[in-house]
Amino acid sequence: MHESSEVHVPLPGSELSQPPGFERDTKPLNQDEELSVTIWLRRRPDAPPLPDLSCAEPSPKTARHIMEREEFAKLFGASEADIRKVVEFAASYGLHTPEVADDDRIARRSVVVRGSIANLSAAFGVELARYVATGKQDNGGDDVNWYIGRTGPVYVPVGLQEIITGVFGLDTRPIGEPASDTVSAATTDVLTPPQIAHRHHFPNSTADGQAIGLLEFGGGYFRADIDAYFARLGLPAPAITDVSVNGATNAPGTNAHYDKEVTLDIDVAGSVAPKAKIVVYFAPHTEQGWIDAITRAVNDINNRPSVLSISWGAPELQRSNTLLWTRVGIETIHELFQAAACLGITVLAATGDRGTQCNIIDLRAHVLYPASDPGVIACGGTATLDAANFPANEQTWEQTGGGVSEVFDLPLWQRTQPHVEIPRSVNNGAVMRGVPDIAGYAAPGCVFIYKFGTVNREDYSAGGTSLTTPLYAGLIALINALIGGRVGYINANLYALAGSSLFCDMADYRWNAYAGAPGYVSRPGWDACTGLGVVDGIALSQALV
Repeated sequence: MHESSEVHVPLPGSELSQPPGFERDTKPLNQDEELSVTIWLRRRPDAPPLPDLSCAEPSPKTARHIMEREEFAKLFGASEADIRKVVEFAASYGLHTPEVADDDRIARRSVVVRGSIANLSAAFGVELARYVATGKQDNGGDDVNWYIGRTGPVYVPVGLQEIITGVFGLDTRPIGEPASDTVSAATTDVLTPPQIAHRHHFPNSTADGQAIGLLEFGGGYFRADIDAYFARLGLPAPAITDVSVNGATNAPGTNAHYDKEVTLDIDVAGSVAPKAKIVVYFAPHTEQGWIDAITRAVNDINNRPSVLSISWGAPELQRSNTLLWTRVGIETIHELFQAAACLGITVLAATGDRGTQCNIIDLRAHVLYPASDPGVIACGGTATLDAANFPANEQTWEQTGGGVSEVFDLPLWQRTQPHVEIPRSVNNGAVMRGVPDIAGYAAPGCVFIYKFGTVNREDYSAGGTSLTTPLYAGLIALINALIGGRVGYINANLYALAGSSLFCDMADYRWNAYAGAPGYVSRPGWDACTGLGVVDGIALSQALV
């Protein structure tokens, strides 16, 4: 145990409360048990400010400055002096730092440490405990039996309070679930992703040379399932690279729901964007896992994805109207999206499939994070009752997520367009960041092949806004290949075209109220069910040249 008189101060935004549905276990933790923790560092002191994405303006291809990852790391990364101070601090508390190149730490602005619960508790001034489930949980995902966690803030030495901006891993509660909707064995009356893409005029080309990053927080895929699916479509199967984050790996068979999500993401993105490389980032579905996975993807100098698809999410708030995430966790992820914008990486996220309820039982409207972040394109959902006549009869999917953020202010690009009027929140009357930005096919109807066990395969019909998200990620990859570059952050470009023929406006006056939570109506112009509408792929590619 470290013995020192150094003063520790609370880390702003690190506060956590005990979530509903859990109570502290009376049995003490094994103080010798080890955990890994990610210490997030400030940008180098002389770094310029990152771009304010909420104030972004439309930019043509000729005006876009896309940085390479190496250039970005030198300009916006951590400083070597700060890294040394944090490593020395960790060592003084008996915490181990894995052998990692300084260049890697500089780019990721983080130092990973591992140590016993006793030493971690002393280093960060926290009291770790086991929390056990007592009832319905507000984690925005599947119920769990227990987790190791804390309440209150994290503390850091006063000499490092300007250097350390976040500490993640001292709480292992799960955050998030897939935004997918899977039904029983598929019929013949379904749409495949290439058919959806064709009917919405996606470019009839390939995404050769592009890499699509998929973030996954559990489960996995069987390569045989992927191969069988693409063989059925008469398409070559994509090259797939798995990237392990914090020890998570491709682990099919551990969670059937998660397996279906991973498989769906690969099937959709790969079949819509032929010849694209698919990079799957596997991470634990904790706040630390989220941050480390996005960090790895944004700074991946080996695979260099030009677009990231996130089919997972968790509500911004808990039932108690407190943040489900830590405030510093959301701020850190938002900074990563700012970095992605500098690097020309387009990020898309699903808005969810439980309407405005978002798995929080409190009769209030909720939105998912990271879909509510201004740094991403939030993808809502549409449906059809007749696949043969799609998209002539396309309509708002009444289970689509959407609404008004309670964390992010109204971005400039949502308040200055004549066809965009963000409604007041049904919770508190505030006008904040509106979700979604665009919409696409989401109701179950996309065939993919999933292996149960090791022998039997069944066709399943799947959908959800986690179908929409990789679908549009595939479109971005196609456009990037066509223009020979990266369109990058295009939210302002999309809103500048509000009301144009680029979008098919649903405007069918359907609601996304769900399970007793109040909702929003799909109306002419932007709405909190389908955003600006369904995108015409060729029109978007022409608009971004």
